[in-house]
Amino acid sequence: MMQTALKLKSYGLALGLVLILSGCLSQSPVAPDLNRHKLQVRRVNDTHTLYFTQGSRTLTRPQQEDLVSQVGKFGGRVSQWVNILAPRSDLSSGRVDHLYKLLVGSGIPEKNVSVTYSKNASHPNRFDLRISKYGVILPSCPDWSAPSGTPYENDDSSNFGCAQAYNLGMMLEDPRDLVEDQPMGGADGMKEEQAIKRYRTDKVKELPSVLLFNNSGGQ
Repeated sequence: MMQTALKLKSYGLALGLVLILSGCLSQSPVAPDLNRHKLQVRRVNDTHTLYFTQGSRTLTRPQQEDLVSQVGKFGGRVSQWVNILAPRSDLSSGRVDHLYKLLVGSGIPEKNVSVTYSKNASHPNRFDLRISKYGVILPSCPDWSAPSGTPYENDDSSNFGCAQAYNLGMMLEDPRDLVEDQPMGGADGMKEEQAIKRYRTDKVKELPSVLLFNNSGGQ
């Protein structure tokens, strides 16, 4: 009877230990929370209205300086997107070219400037510049919002991944890349197909001499 009681007691202790370990393991997260410090992108819109002098294709010098100043106040030019809303008239084409050169000359990338022609010609001298600016909201690092003591549930630290997200936000040239992809450039399918055929038939073209590395040392 004594041996039977000891065996039952041993089995009970073992079963209890198994249940405790199972409970601890079941509370462990499968993966760290990677969205805790996810970067957020904010879009800000503004409209700048210009009036050309009657019959003129260019802005006056003070108007040009004011336009460049307004663009500069709106933030980094690389991440700005400008849509020129132009009325339809005989002078519109030349005026759009003038505005395009001013905007690109101020530092806005060519691909970030677009034109939309309005059907309303009641104000032929009025041009509206719709400016969009994308900015990224950086996480507050370090993040010690959760106690840094013993993590009984084997959870990751609240500061996990904070520095990585912060550094990524600081390196972004255009935060819009976090919202949508850049359009791909055109590709020559026939040219790429011929390159693959040459590779498979061991007829790869040699690199031009100007692209070869000089291994003579120091020259």
